[in-house]
Amino acid sequence: MQRFHWPLQRVLDVSTQRELALRSELISLMQRITHHRQEMIHRRSVVRLLLSDIGQEDMARRVVLQEVFMGSASWEEQRTRKLQAEIDQWTAQRTEKTAELVKLRKSTQTLERQREDALREHQREQTRREQKQFDEVAQISFARRAAERRIAQEAGV
Repeated sequence: MQRFHWPLQRVLDVSTQRELALRSELISLMQRITHHRQEMIHRRSVVRLLLSDIGQEDMARRVVLQEVFMGSASWEEQRTRKLQAEIDQWTAQRTEKTAELVKLRKSTQTLERQREDALREHQREQTRREQKQFDEVAQISFARRAAERRIAQEAGV
């Protein structure tokens, strides 16, 4: 049986590898986004907890603590904005990568279908060739037996 060879196999392999690489990049982006979101939630909860603690203090101590808190709050707000900007940037990258992955996946699926069609056609062709060989063997065998019978009849006559 002739071995199946598909000319576009290398293209399919490269496409599959690119798809895997894109999936890996997407997972990495989603992990970064998740990590930064968790950090933002943690920072906000710390700020709320500090505000709650300051609110429990007596008035004289509260005023002093609020001044210190307000001084550090602007820095914390800048850090939160920076985290949000990074999240937004990564979210945009994720959207682009997802669109690219969808396009690449469609291309890969098309190549996979073409390969399956080519394999089925190869198998049909192999079956036809085998059947043709079997038919030839049967015809030769029939012709040989017929010739042997004719020779036997001529010799026995």
